[in-house]
Amino acid sequence: MEEYLCFLQNHYEASVRRMITNNERRIIIDLARFRDHLPSKNKALFQQYREEEVLLKLALKQVVEKINPEYSNRYEEFFVGFEGSFGSHHVTPQTLNSNFINKLVCVEGVVARCHVVRSKLVKCVYFCPTTGKTMIVRSAVQPKMKDWELQYGLCEYKDVQEITIREAYENTSPGRVAREVIVSCEYDLADSFKIGERVLVVGVRRHTMPGVG
Repeated sequence: MEEYLCFLQNHYEASVRRMITNNERRIIIDLARFRDHLPSKNKALFQQYREEEVLLKLALKQVVEKINPEYSNRYEEFFVGFEGSFGSHHVTPQTLNSNFINKLVCVEGVVARCHVVRSKLVKCVYFCPTTGKTMIVRSAVQPKMKDWELQYGLCEYKDVQEITIREAYENTSPGRVAREVIVSCEYDLADSFKIGERVLVVGVRRHTMPGVG
């Protein structure tokens, strides 16, 4: 994490300050700059992004805490995005196959459908009238607890939305139907797309078993 911390402090402190001023929670990292200053991390970023994302977010949290401790305490976590050249990881719904599962990719296409934005529970706060104690459960699933009351006003939620990205017609092979991929958007990314927009979506390719949300 020290490498990421030094990288963010030396090259993205201005971006972090701008994020705080705009009351946002995400900064965008340029991949060319990332490769120049952290060449040893480039492969891990694309091949093992889940592990690297945790370290990046922890480093960003520390930078925010150093600049503005009050703003850091307001949010549980902050986020990073990427722009620039993705090389072979720049794909379309047609070329997004199983080789990219759990890897960082950039998908190019057209927004075909936008589903309703929903609120998802991320932190439950329970109160026990008998003992007067409060308990916090960080889970999307509400456990059934006898004698404990869920305090809805004190719970934390996040916005989630699913959008469908379709292959651009000029990229569709002759005789093939344009393929589609479902993208799950959370927090500030929810409700940020419009049908018909041409987009480049950066994220992690994951596989969902049939019948599992």
